Amino acid sequence: MSMKFLSMRIVILTMALGILVLPMGMLSYAGAEPKASEVQHDAALRADFKFLKVLEGRISAEDSFAKVVTHGYRLATDDVLNIRVYNEAQLSGEYRVDAMGKILMPLIGGVDVMAKTAAELSAEIEMKLKEGYLRRPSVSVEIASFRPYYLMGEVRTPGHFSYAYGLNVIKAVAMAGGYTYRANQKKVYIKRDFNGMKEIIEAHADTVIYPGDVITVKERFF
Repeated sequence: MSMKFLSMRIVILTMALGILVLPMGMLSYAGAEPKASEVQHDAALRADFKFLKVLEGRISAEDSFAKVVTHGYRLATDDVLNIRVYNEAQLSGEYRVDAMGKILMPLIGGVDVMAKTAAELSAEIEMKLKEGYLRRPSVSVEIASFRPYYLMGEVRTPGHFSYAYGLNVIKAVAMAGGYTYRANQKKVYIKRDFNGMKEIIEAHADTVIYPGDVITVKERFF
C-alpha cells in the first residue's frame, strides 16, 4: 500500500510540474516574438542597404527605381559622375553634368551626356579618346551622386536637397523641416521627368521619390 501511495504522489507531482512549466514555455516563446517596431527598423535598414547591393549586382531589383538603376539609369543635369580612364590620372575624376547636359573633359572637350546610360557614356568617351589621343583607352563611368530633388510650397525650408535611395514624401518633407501650419498634407503633387517618363503624380506620405522630382505641397484653405 505504501509503494502504491508513493507512486501516486510521484505521478501527481509530475503532472503539477507539467502544468506549471507549460505556461512558462509559452511565455518565453511569446517573448521571443519580434516587436513591430523592431520589424520596421530591420526593414528600413534592409532598404537602405538594398540600393548598394543593386548597384553592385548582388541582388535582383524588386522596386521600380532599383529596376531602373539595374537596367539603365539615364543621366541628366546635376548628376555627378566618377570617370576613370585607365593609366590616365589627368583625365580621371568627378564630373558634374551641366545645364546643357554635357561634361567637359581634358583633350576631348565637351561630351553630351543627357539621356545616356553610364555604359553608353563610357563607350562614347573611349571612341573620342581613340581619335588621335590614346591607342587603347579603357574608361569606366559610375554615378557618384544622383541629381537633387526639389521641394516647394508649404514646407518650412523649401529648396533643393541631395537625393538618397529610399526617400519617400514624408522623409523628404522632414528634410525640409516639416510642413507649415498652412499645409494641406493630402494635397501633395510630384512633377517627374525621369528616363523619358514625364508625369504629374498625386502623392501620399509613402510615395517614393526619384532623382529630379519636383514636389509641391499645397496650401489648405480654412
